[in-house]
Amino acid sequence: EDGMRRNNLTALAATPEPGEDLQTTLRRALLTMTALALSPDGLASDRLISRERQQFPELAALHDRALAPFLQSLVELLAAGRDAGSLAIADPQWAAIRLVDLTLAEARRQGLSGRDPAPEPAQQAKLVDDALELFLKGAEPR
Repeated sequence: EDGMRRNNLTALAATPEPGEDLQTTLRRALLTMTALALSPDGLASDRLISRERQQFPELAALHDRALAPFLQSLVELLAAGRDAGSLAIADPQWAAIRLVDLTLAEARRQGLSGRDPAPEPAQQAKLVDDALELFLKGAEPR
């Protein structure tokens, strides 16, 4: 929780700034999330939770509770986009999880395996931009 707060991965990360469009808000939130998740501390936490999940399920529950405000704000942001007619998504909760997966899944897998170093900020931005483009193009109203 402390690491998430220090890195600003809170509900505010996915809260629109005045005059900010949906894509900009999503990009800012995903950049914050990616920087934390792919940081040495973020990857070390994920390794620990994966390894100890069976014996200490409360550790995984604590991690999930710490992420919940950010994820909920992402869900609300996507729901607002849907309600405004700019996103064609049926389930904002499902869409938020898929957007996080699109952004992080492969880079986290590589980072957790220790095969590749964590992506630099420019590489992280490309991950975010590519995932966001695919997500938003797929969610355009038809």
